[in-house]
Amino acid sequence: MGPQEILSYIVTVLGIALCAFSAAFMLRGKAIPGSGSSPQVIKYKDFEVRTNAIIMLMIVSVAVSVMPLGLQAYVDLHRKLPPVVAAAPAIPEKTTIFVDGHVADESGADMEQAIVTATNTDTQSQLKEVQTDQSGAFDLPLKDVSRTRDRIKLVVRKEGYKPQTFILRAESVTIPAVLVKREKQP
Repeated sequence: MGPQEILSYIVTVLGIALCAFSAAFMLRGKAIPGSGSSPQVIKYKDFEVRTNAIIMLMIVSVAVSVMPLGLQAYVDLHRKLPPVVAAAPAIPEKTTIFVDGHVADESGADMEQAIVTATNTDTQSQLKEVQTDQSGAFDLPLKDVSRTRDRIKLVVRKEGYKPQTFILRAESVTIPAVLVKREKQP
């Protein structure tokens, strides 16, 4: 039994004690000090009840004693019901993704033997490194990559050119890379 259930039982017991207290005054048949002779009015939309203070106290105490148990029963009922959600197909935690692309220089000419390096940004481990072929193309299958957590840093570089960096989510993608020549140092 958890603290919420204990609290609901305590509130219920207090509500029942309040009911017994107001019932004792009603059965005694005497007015309580301060109740006056003017009736109390309970209004809700088109519903209206006129009553004296003791009956009003009885109504409130019945509500106070019943509500916690009703709410607890409602919560318990919904805890026991299985969720009505269609299960999505499970995505494997680790998978192989395919990154392919084409590397060209700033004039659009194919760049052969450019180096493409893939690194897992979360673990800082190098996954794979390949060189482009004579047409500037590369294929980079990356194994054991998490689709939900891992991000891939892809660096394309070649001597004499500024490296180009891409940050990818772990999914298959095609990368068009353009390398720009470095300015010569004086």
